[in-house]
Parts: sequence; structure tokens; C-alpha cells
Amino acid sequence: MRRLVLDTAWVLASRLVMRGANMVALFMLARALPVADFGFYGFLVATTLILTVGLDLGVRQAGAYAIGQRGVPAGAVAATSVGLLAILTPLGAAATWYACTFGGYRLDNHLLLAAAMVTPPQLVMRTLQGPFLGLKRVAELNVGELAVRAVLLLLTVPTFFQGLLDLETALLILVAAQWTGAVMLLGQLLVRVRPLALPSPKLALNLVSDGLPFLAGIIGVILFSRVGIWAVAGLDQPELVGRYVGALRMTELLAEIATAVGVAVFAHGVQQDKDGRGASDTIRLVRLLTLGMVVYAVIVALFAPQILRIGFGEAYVGEAGALRLMLPGAVLGCQASMLYPGLSARGQAKLGLLIFGPGTMVHGVLVWWLAPLLGVAGAAIGYTVGQTVVAMAVLLAWNRIFGTPFIELLLPSAADGRAMMRLLRRRGDSTGPD
Repeated sequence: MRRLVLDTAWVLASRLVMRGANMVALFMLARALPVADFGFYGFLVATTLILTVGLDLGVRQAGAYAIGQRGVPAGAVAATSVGLLAILTPLGAAATWYACTFGGYRLDNHLLLAAAMVTPPQLVMRTLQGPFLGLKRVAELNVGELAVRAVLLLLTVPTFFQGLLDLETALLILVAAQWTGAVMLLGQLLVRVRPLALPSPKLALNLVSDGLPFLAGIIGVILFSRVGIWAVAGLDQPELVGRYVGALRMTELLAEIATAVGVAVFAHGVQQDKDGRGASDTIRLVRLLTLGMVVYAVIVALFAPQILRIGFGEAYVGEAGALRLMLPGAVLGCQASMLYPGLSARGQAKLGLLIFGPGTMVHGVLVWWLAPLLGVAGAAIGYTVGQTVVAMAVLLAWNRIFGTPFIELLLPSAADGRAMMRLLRRRGDSTGPD
């Protein structure tokens, strides 16, 4: 438990720093770009994320699982992952180009080329995080993402104040930031993971075949919270996309926390048996963090108009009601995102499609139906209903597999707080039982 908390705290701290930098850059983009261009930027970020996950083929999780559960040398997994990337990264660029075209965006070729160059470095970072996850070097896998946020902030701020921040510049900054992160993580891998081996075709096939069950779940994690962006984009109303993205972005601090916790939970889960102790440690941590998320959601709901005005500008203030509708769904969705990696790390990745598929379909269909009728508020309703369906499915899976009562899954106890305080006060070596 101690190691899980410490690793989670480290990843969480770095993620919050990254999210802070991201939000500053995002606020500047919202103020500098027309609403329609800001909507395309949000569409691109969501699209490149799902393409990155899809083209990774589950190799990140499969690599970690191979190291943690099967004893495959980390150097062999790292080298084989690099070999796979030589094939996958060009596919990522082509897929991004066509996704933007099929999304209905009529852009000049130089803008499409810049957009296409965002996916390959994201794919490099995602895939090469596998060896670090398998070795439980949770802190080190964040190096690339920290570099991305640092470059993004350092380039966006002066460009904004010089009045030079348009869509083309924003895309070029995003490309530069992503490639910086990819190079940093690759360098970290070369230094930290030894001995490296030659890429193995047999290991590559094993990683891909083992990764496919993980792939369905991870795509589900991404889709169930972002499918609304594509549903709104399909309505051919660029400004509606921009306003929806603005409201959605205010829930993403919670998503960042959930992602951080999920990374730590998965890294520890792949080296634990499917026992009650590891599962109970995860549940206790998730319960406490969910309580903190509820507090954040209440504060944002109370001050939604002021937050949107200060952050994004006057054009987005009218979506305060939609933001309030999203917040309950954001909390529930984050709880699902924190718990699911604990299932997949313990051999339950096959449940991903069953857990996330129905919620994603409900989310997408409701947004497609309600957004033309109610605008961003309709999309927000679809978002929250979809998150609720997924959260219920994850909680049911934990209850069935680990026997955890629903009341313990949902509500923190005084014992949780006392145990956490004892853990944080405890001195000594952090290499105790995990």
C-alpha cells in the first residue's frame, strides 16, 4: 500500500503540474483562436489520442505484463517496441490526415500535414512507456509528458502575447512539443533500460496478440469520455464543437487525476496476484480520491460562469449550465478510469468491451440526438448518462470478481483516513511490501 500511494502521489503531482501548464496554454488558445478553430484543435487532440491508443495495439500494457508477470527482459521488450514503432508511426500520420478530412474540416494541405505530425510522437511515447510500467518505474515514464507540457507552455505564452497565435502556429507548437517529449522518453529508455537486445519478430507477435485484449479496454476508456466530441463534430456546426470542447476541458483536471491513479494501479497490479489485499489497497485509494473529486466538482459548479469567463473568455460563459451537467458524470467516469486498470492488470482485460462498449454507445447516441435539440447542454446530458453507465459496469465487475460490497466501493470510511495518515507518517525505506 505504501509504495502504491507514493507512486500515485508522484505521478499525480507531475500530472497536476502538466495539467496546470496545459490549462494555461489552453486558455490562451481559447482567447486567441476563433471558436471554430478552437473546436478543431480540440477535435484533433481527441482524435490523435484515440489513434495513438488504437495503433499502439495494446503493446504498452502487454509489454508491462510480459515484464511483470512472465519475466521477459525489459531490454528485449523495449527494443522490440522500437521495431514495431518503425512500422506504426507512418500509419499514425496517414490516419490523422484522413481523420481530419473525414471529420469535415476543409483545411489547407500544410495545416493537415501539421496535424498529421502530432500522432507519431504520441505513439512513440505511449508504446515506450511499457517497459517502465513493467519495472514499476512510474516516475520515469512521465519524463516525456512533462517535456511536452513544458515546451507547449514555453512556446505558447510568448506567441500569445506577441499576437502571433493562430491555428497554424498552435499546430506547429503542438508538433514541436510532442516530438520533444518523444525524444526525451527514448533517451530515458536508452539510459535506464539495459541491456537492450535486437528486436524479436516472435516477441513482437506475442506482444501484439497479448495486447489486443488490453486494446479493447483502453480504447473504451478513451472513447467513453470523448465520443461526444466526434458526435458533435458530425453535426457540421464548428462553433458548437468549440463551445462543447471549452466546457468539457474544465472536467479534465479530474480526468488527469484518474489517469495518474490508473497508471500507478496498473503498474502495481501487473506484479500482484489476484488477491484481496492488492484489490483492497486500490479501492481504499480510489475512495479517498473520489471524495476529493466531489469537492472539486462542487466548487466548479458553484463558480462555473466566473471560471469560464476568466479561463476561456466571454464566448464560453453561456455554457456554465452545460458544465454543471457534466460534472457528476466526470466524477463517476473518473472512478471507472481509476478502477479499470486494476482489473486489466489482474487478467480481466477481456472485460473492457463489455464495460465500456454500452456506455460509449449510449453517450454517442444521446449526444447525436440531444445536441441539435439542446445545444451543448444536450451533449452534456449524453456525456453524464454515458459516464454513469460505465461507472456502474466497473463497480459491478469489482463486486463480482473481488467480492467488494458496493458500499465499500462508493463511500470512504474513517478507517481509510486513519490508515492513510499512518502511512504518510511512517518513516523508513519505501521498498516495503507492495
